[in-house]
Amino acid sequence: MKKFAKIVGIVFVALIVLILLAAVIVPRVVDMNKFKPQITGIVQSQTGRELTIAGDIKLRILPRLSVELNDVTFANAEGYAPEYMAKIGKASLGVAIFPLIKKQIDISRIILEDAEIHYAVNKAGKSNIDDIIALQQAKSVAEEAEDGPEEEPDATDAEGFDFGNASVSVLRINNMTLT
Repeated sequence: MKKFAKIVGIVFVALIVLILLAAVIVPRVVDMNKFKPQITGIVQSQTGRELTIAGDIKLRILPRLSVELNDVTFANAEGYAPEYMAKIGKASLGVAIFPLIKKQIDISRIILEDAEIHYAVNKAGKSNIDDIIALQQAKSVAEEAEDGPEEEPDATDAEGFDFGNASVSVLRINNMTLT
């Protein structure tokens, strides 16, 4: 019986070591920068605006699964100054790992550093986010017309992941300018 317990213990320790090695090696091997076109394309299709990621994209698995974007700009609406609505030196998004297995997103933290965000309203009373809101409303109307009215709102999107009960545990903003 002692021999069996020893074997189970060795297997358990070996699994833990493999998981830790994978957590260290995977972020160094996987080049997250190859996903820039997909990320910027999704933002373009959802907002009608250009997102530029001039810096690197980094993946971290430990101590929590997180993605870090560096030197990010989000274009402003046409006719508004400056040319970008948001400029962020570093943005980090952390998610809990175990809910991902159940296809749920649990955002554990959002960190923005060196952020400039410009909100503006023109003389006609139109803001620089009205075009994004209108685009999202048009998409909702088109989807409802295509699928018919839903009895309960569906909070599932992006490959079946559940965004319905999304919460953010930590939001930290360092050195931000809001105009």
